[in-house]
Amino acid sequence: MWFFFMPLKTFYLESNKYAQQRIRDIINTNISNYVDDENIFNIQVALGEAIQNIIRHAYKFADNRFIKIEFSKYDVFLEFNLYDDALPCEPALFMDKVSHLPSEKGGMGINMIKKLTYKFKIYPLEQGNRTQLIFKI
Repeated sequence: MWFFFMPLKTFYLESNKYAQQRIRDIINTNISNYVDDENIFNIQVALGEAIQNIIRHAYKFADNRFIKIEFSKYDVFLEFNLYDDALPCEPALFMDKVSHLPSEKGGMGINMIKKLTYKFKIYPLEQGNRTQLIFKI
C-alpha cells in the first residue's frame, strides 16, 4: 500500500538533552488535534525512541546537530519522516532482527517502535538517513 504524503508541517529539533521534551511539546501543540490521547502517547513514545536512537547512534551524543521532522496526514494515517545528516547507516544490521535484547548500548527502542507503528523503516541517503514512522489512527 503506497500513499503520497504531502508534509503538513516541518520542524527542526536540536540534538541535545532537551530533545525528548521538545518532541513531546511539538506533538502536544501540533498533532493533538488529529488523534486521541492513546495515539498521542504512542506517537510520543515511538518518536522519542527514534530521536533517541538518532542522537545516540547516528550523532554519538554530539550537541548542536539537528533532526528535520516532516509531519504528514493521509486519511487514517499519520507519517513522520526524521532526517539526520549523520553517516548513512546499514539498516539491515539492526532492523531485520526479530527482537532486540537490552544491553548497555540500548536495544529495546526498535522493538517498541515496531509495535507502536503501522510502518517503521530507515532509509540511508547519500548524506544522512531518513527514518519513517507511519501510524494508523
